[in-house]
Amino acid sequence: DPGFTTQTLTLQNGTYGMLGGFSGYGGSNNSWYGDWAGYTGDSNLDAHSPKWDYGTQWDFTLNKILGVPDNNLREMAWYILLTNLHETGWHDDGEISGWEHHYSNHIRSANAHAEAARWAAGLYTDSSGAYIADFDDDGTNELVLYNDRLLAVFDPIGGKLQWLFCKGIDYAYSVVSNDNVYWADTNGDYNETNHVAALSDVSVGGIDREHDLYSFDVITASGNTVEAKIYHPSITKTVSLSYGDPYLKVQYRAKGERVYVKCGFTPDNLDLTWSGHSLDRIWDPDGGGYFGQKNTNTNATAAVIVGSAGAVHNFQFAATLLEGDEFWGDTPFEVYIYGGYTSPPDGNGHIPELKALRDSLVDRMAPLPISGTYFTSTDQLVIYFDEEVDASTVVVTGISLDDDDDGVADVTLTTSDSLITTGFAKRLNFDLTEATATAIEALTEPIELLLASGAVQDASGNANQEVTNQDNVPIEIAPATKIQIDGWLTDSDWQCPQLKHEDWWDSEWNGTAPGDTNEINVLYVDWDSTYLYLGIRGHVQGNSWILYLDTDVGGPNGYTDLTRIDTWERGATFTAEGFKVDYQYGAYQHQGAYDSHTMWRLLSDTTSENISSQVYMSFDPQHVYGYDGGSELAVPWDVLYGLGQGNVPVGATIGVVASVCWDPEPNGELGGDSAPNNISATLPTIDNFCELVVDADLDGKPDPGCQASIPPIDSRVGLHILPAYPSPSSALVSIPLRLGLPSSDKDSHAVRACVFDVTGRLINVIFDGQMPSGEHELRWDGKTSSGGETRTGIYFISVSVDGKEIGTVKVTRVR
Repeated sequence: DPGFTTQTLTLQNGTYGMLGGFSGYGGSNNSWYGDWAGYTGDSNLDAHSPKWDYGTQWDFTLNKILGVPDNNLREMAWYILLTNLHETGWHDDGEISGWEHHYSNHIRSANAHAEAARWAAGLYTDSSGAYIADFDDDGTNELVLYNDRLLAVFDPIGGKLQWLFCKGIDYAYSVVSNDNVYWADTNGDYNETNHVAALSDVSVGGIDREHDLYSFDVITASGNTVEAKIYHPSITKTVSLSYGDPYLKVQYRAKGERVYVKCGFTPDNLDLTWSGHSLDRIWDPDGGGYFGQKNTNTNATAAVIVGSAGAVHNFQFAATLLEGDEFWGDTPFEVYIYGGYTSPPDGNGHIPELKALRDSLVDRMAPLPISGTYFTSTDQLVIYFDEEVDASTVVVTGISLDDDDDGVADVTLTTSDSLITTGFAKRLNFDLTEATATAIEALTEPIELLLASGAVQDASGNANQEVTNQDNVPIEIAPATKIQIDGWLTDSDWQCPQLKHEDWWDSEWNGTAPGDTNEINVLYVDWDSTYLYLGIRGHVQGNSWILYLDTDVGGPNGYTDLTRIDTWERGATFTAEGFKVDYQYGAYQHQGAYDSHTMWRLLSDTTSENISSQVYMSFDPQHVYGYDGGSELAVPWDVLYGLGQGNVPVGATIGVVASVCWDPEPNGELGGDSAPNNISATLPTIDNFCELVVDADLDGKPDPGCQASIPPIDSRVGLHILPAYPSPSSALVSIPLRLGLPSSDKDSHAVRACVFDVTGRLINVIFDGQMPSGEHELRWDGKTSSGGETRTGIYFISVSVDGKEIGTVKVTRVR
């Protein structure tokens, strides 16, 4: 009825009586508004002491906006304030509405833009700086870095880049900011449906850290380049910003773990508010060296540059007024975050500013030691790093130990101490002289590693910086054991075990991609007067394995139905005569932050007791040692039998069996492979085990020496692939291959060797034919199947023999 010609309309102060009654806004003398304005309850997340109510917050913000220069960032602050003041008096069932709390808590976001308006107007005294302060006036400190081009603000929640402001000759805008869009899921500065900040750590070793609390430390507060560190127990981000640069440099370290990072962008949020979703995709036409978004109206750009410094693009995502990208990398890696104006694409589709940064961003992060272990039984020192180091460049005399935290070396390795690691590895193994070993054994824990500058280098030639006692890199003194318990199952350690049950390449769960194996290759048992040693050698990808131990075969103790056990329940039942489980050991592998291993004493068929702290054990969940890695345990006899050190029941006999399994509880199940193999049952039922007599002479002590015979080796044992050389290489690469005797009805082996890139894409098939037994070498010239040259990077060569993968080697190509 245009013009209301047939109807009447009664106007009043609001749509609803309680909001716009005749007594004024909110009715009842503004009761609803007054209730909102004075609210300081739990849903108000202001952190001032005393807490600011909502009315104080918006009044403060109003006055702050009025007091800053008038520019685009000030105007954006107005929009944020007005958006988050939306229907401030709304109540549900007499209480302030939940969605209203979402709005009201984010009034403070306008403060950040108002402060940025001061920076954009040139009111900051210094041209660059880094500091920790309450930037958005919410009572909590943020980390701020700025120069003449960027102003970056990091929130302690997630250590993420909450705001990124940019300025130039004729512009000032935000490229990371979405504060005028409804916060649908949270009252705090958390990522949610409509909001994803930049540099959000959505997975660190498999665990989402984007909402954890981080801490800040300013390293360089002023000068041409400012720098700060953002800390979490699992990850460190180092952020730097140089005068004149429209990009942040961000280095990630997470002890070698894989990290996934999301970045949400709103290039020129003020224009997006007016114009809507006016964004163009930015993508490196050469394959993803940079990516982001560009505002089609103002050319405002936000982008991630990964170059060739260790990170790669994962996927793109979108939300209201926001577009973003996720990238990932195995730490350490470095990225740039760009903000500001960019030129139109050139004739090849490149954004000139971003291409130049892409080409300049290469691996420059040096290896960092994580920890070390000294093994008293073998006089070996092992040092672990967060990335592969080049063993050929190690300066042995640059390695020292400090046991009194004074930063002065108490023991320094000498040229007589031998580095036995070759090639590229994340761990360095040293055979120490008697003099060095004796000196280390005289130290008192805690012991810290000291590393001279340039003592080690990575594959790119980056040399380490000096490591001092302030870096707190621990060195552990391992107990004296017959077997070196380090997760690396070498023949030199397991020289003459009581049991070496070999079970190569028969798993039903082995895949076709490089490294996609779920296989138990060897089951070991050995002992001395102090420990029972257990070992599982193999390779499990994203699954687990479990070892079951019976300490009185044929005796009354133990359980045969573990379908209701409270830990490591994998549907296991046992039907072999005389075998009942007393202990179980399980290891999660290649599952990031979930990688762990534990040993349990069974108290019943439903309950168990964790005894991991009483067992010395190590494993290789990330397969650093390839198919020579696995689990190693040293279990004191007293833990197993409670008869005192070195004592066992008279005539003691043990039984062991291990199986691969998938996760998690309660639906996970044994499957794929077991050692020894089942006789007739199908997993998760087990009908076989290995039995060993510990005390054959009936003296109540473990028998010494190699008593048990080693089972016959099947025809597949003796198939070995050795590391490729040289690597890195710019020319021909050789892969040594040793083939055992073929089966009786054949006179040769069918061999196939394939090259894959890091994404699993097939690059070339370098051999596909027959080979007799003996020593061979496979060769790759670095070319694709079409004859083209491969790019610099990491490649994997997978070798299969008679239809079964026997190994994968890594090759680093350089050009």
